[in-house]
Amino acid sequence: MTQRTALVTGGTRGIGKAICLELARDDFHVVIGGRTVSAGESIDSFSDGEPLPGSLEQTRAEIEAIGGSASFAVMDLLDNASVESAADRVLADRGRIDVLVNNAIMSTAQSSTLFTLDYSMEMFQREMQVNFFGALALIKRVLPNMLELGGGRVINMSARSFYSNLPAPGRGGPRLSYTENKAAISRVAGSLRAEYGREGILAFDVDPGPCLTEKADRAMSALGYDPAIFAPLSAPASVVRFLASAPVEQLPANGSHVMAQEFSVNRGLHQPWREGIEAPSRVELAQFLPVATGGVDG
Repeated sequence: MTQRTALVTGGTRGIGKAICLELARDDFHVVIGGRTVSAGESIDSFSDGEPLPGSLEQTRAEIEAIGGSASFAVMDLLDNASVESAADRVLADRGRIDVLVNNAIMSTAQSSTLFTLDYSMEMFQREMQVNFFGALALIKRVLPNMLELGGGRVINMSARSFYSNLPAPGRGGPRLSYTENKAAISRVAGSLRAEYGREGILAFDVDPGPCLTEKADRAMSALGYDPAIFAPLSAPASVVRFLASAPVEQLPANGSHVMAQEFSVNRGLHQPWREGIEAPSRVELAQFLPVATGGVDG
């Protein structure tokens, strides 16, 4: 098959769904990864058991409604065998995965409020499994195919909370359970660049910033978030589309950490949605950027 194929985890709603639609508009065949096959199957921890909107079937239908091509892969990131078999099915069906977007996360009300001593080891381990080990299992499964094709792109969704200290003591805001696994996944792009950059693997760490997902919308009052901090889902989605498709010479350095909200406005990928969206300090990000300056091995 010659049509490019992108696999996006967590594509049932939120940022992942927006990314799926953007990639479909760019003529990718989009494989939507997730657990929720039909509407009403996913329960929201922020709203007393009320189902969250969105499903694999719904995202596929929306892609097809705009003339795009899509399929879905049912996978449970808590189970590496489920992830690996899902990737194998995609490769058997499509023959290629050109772009992998590790977007899915486990994020609960508890992980945003509980302190370290309140959080059980089992809860820590479950979040690390979904947010890091499950994504790593998927990377390891698709890398051989990318290398055989002569290259591919891996995009991991990060969070700025992993490289900046939490606010003053108090409840609310991401706790250790969230920041520790985001710190882990945020070191993968640089390693892939060092290991496989010369063989055509491009990897990026994308920080979407606060975005108005379905969960965020429901959590604002419970956790005390200011609605003004949230960006539209289309902002990070436009950045992922650019990183998935742009010629190498237009891309940031291989292995880079990309702050999506600022990048989308500064590169003209998205119209500003509020005042004061500025480029991040180069000094602030220096320790997270690759040593080299650009190109496939940069």
